[in-house]
Amino acid sequence: DNYHDCWVLHRCILDRLFHLRALAIDNKFEIFEKWSFKKQYEFINKVRSDPDFKDRVSSDFFESMDKNRERYNNICKERPHWKRPNPEAVAKNTELMPLYKYGYDYASTLVHPMADDGKADYLRQTKLSTKEVFTDQRIVINNSCLAVTVLIQEGLTTSNLLWRGIVYDFLDNFRSFLMYGSKEYQLTFYKIGKLGPDVDFCKKKKKD
Repeated sequence: DNYHDCWVLHRCILDRLFHLRALAIDNKFEIFEKWSFKKQYEFINKVRSDPDFKDRVSSDFFESMDKNRERYNNICKERPHWKRPNPEAVAKNTELMPLYKYGYDYASTLVHPMADDGKADYLRQTKLSTKEVFTDQRIVINNSCLAVTVLIQEGLTTSNLLWRGIVYDFLDNFRSFLMYGSKEYQLTFYKIGKLGPDVDFCKKKKKD
């Protein structure tokens, strides 16, 4: 019944979906990778430069710095400029607005501090009251499963690979289960398993 954390995880899933959609629209994957590398390198360097903390961390933590220093210096010369997308703006320009309004936006109220933080957990654990607690918020599990399938499909579509139709069929079937209770996804999953390990589920797209 720890639905609070479920909503936080739900928001994390949607955050990745909006990031991926924005990267795909603007084709910013390469600069995003460089920006990420630079930020991660600089964080490790910050720890290494802090006299109060550098000796408290295993030396293995800093190994990547030495082997990646040259790449870091080259990326700094390029000055990669990228900033995180605005989830609402991404959702407005796509068909993802319901996921923003009723998923990301609501879940944000549970990620950021609110005046009644912890009240539901306190009442649930102490059993002092059940009237003020949403005893059944399983919709967040349903919605998270939906968001994950959309995220996976977005990743498949934006990759440089062509995927077998049965992979998309499974995602569609699973969403039908979430919406209507259809069990067809089980048959599709069985078919995927029967194809065996020697079947290629994807291949590289041909260049134009």
